[in-house]
Amino acid sequence: MLMIWSQKRARLFLQFAAVAGSSYVLLYVWNWRRKNGVTVTVGRSTRLGSIVDQVTALKSAYRPPLLLSSGVLHTLMVPMRQTVNPKLVRETLNAPCGGRIALDWWIDREAKDDSECKDPSIPTVIILPGVGGSSRATYVSSAGRSLREAGFQVCVLNHRGSPGTEITSPVLYSAVFDADLEMVVQELHESRGFSDLFVVGYSLGSVITAKYCARMGSNNILKGACAVSNPLDLESGANRMPWLMDWAVLQGLLKLVERYRRLYPNAPGMDFKGKVKSTREFDEAYTCKLHDFENASHYYSHGNIRNFLPSIEVPFLLFVAKDDPLVDPKLLPVDLVRASSTVIMAVTDAGGHIGWFEGGWLLPQLHKNRMDDVVTQFLGAVKVRA
Repeated sequence: MLMIWSQKRARLFLQFAAVAGSSYVLLYVWNWRRKNGVTVTVGRSTRLGSIVDQVTALKSAYRPPLLLSSGVLHTLMVPMRQTVNPKLVRETLNAPCGGRIALDWWIDREAKDDSECKDPSIPTVIILPGVGGSSRATYVSSAGRSLREAGFQVCVLNHRGSPGTEITSPVLYSAVFDADLEMVVQELHESRGFSDLFVVGYSLGSVITAKYCARMGSNNILKGACAVSNPLDLESGANRMPWLMDWAVLQGLLKLVERYRRLYPNAPGMDFKGKVKSTREFDEAYTCKLHDFENASHYYSHGNIRNFLPSIEVPFLLFVAKDDPLVDPKLLPVDLVRASSTVIMAVTDAGGHIGWFEGGWLLPQLHKNRMDDVVTQFLGAVKVRA
């Protein structure tokens, strides 16, 4: 009797599992089929419309491969992106505070010397990676390859203390620290005569890019800029960040602060002995102390995209995905974009955070993504009209 009851329970469990599994698969596929939209919001200048017309990558629907229907899965694939291993030439600039700014210039493998990658007459793109990123990040290498093929020179501005860079002053980077970008732009333009300069920022780098463009206003010497996978609102992004992504980012930050603590044990925040369990707690314990913010919310409020858009005076592309784990689609600044004469906002239903992989209906092609096409075509269109 007990055996019969156990068999019935097993059959019921298997039936329930089959129904639940089938329902999940159907819901997953249905959700995937809905994710194909690309919405472009253009400011009130007719010039912006002519720029958008040349960005063909925004004219066709974007549907991710079925296995990347989730924005979280899409984001987790970013480190697996297949790209070239570029030949880089490092240049170091000395900041007034004693810090060293590491620029990595892309150079052709057959080039005889680095002068061939620093020609002031060639349009040049400065890339700002996201938190913990560097010139070796997969999405940076992928973007560099695409831009080089389109005729741009490329240099990567590595954040202070990022992998492969030295810490030589008490000043570290943050999402709203744009002094290094300002110094690099001034050095290239005023000291070396670079006239066609562009900036592309990814994630945290996109916040820095937006802040710099807003702060420069009508004095901005850049010809154009892109903010890719901007979290829109740093507080919302920190609260929405999936635990695995949060854990991965936190590990890099903790390694950075340990390197920093050995050099500057008496710097603000270095006396903290508690255990940090999230990026928000890290910002509370360290970032706020080092950059003189009252708390994490105060820090995050300074990086809100709405603070910057009204003051940007150069062609500016804001490119985000609705299923980005850090983005709340309700916070998309449609009103500010429409009121602007310089901003274009492109929003896809899918793409994750710095993802936008393309491929077949099931599997992604790890060497191909929509993001690089959008950025390269936008900057190409701005360059033509500059």
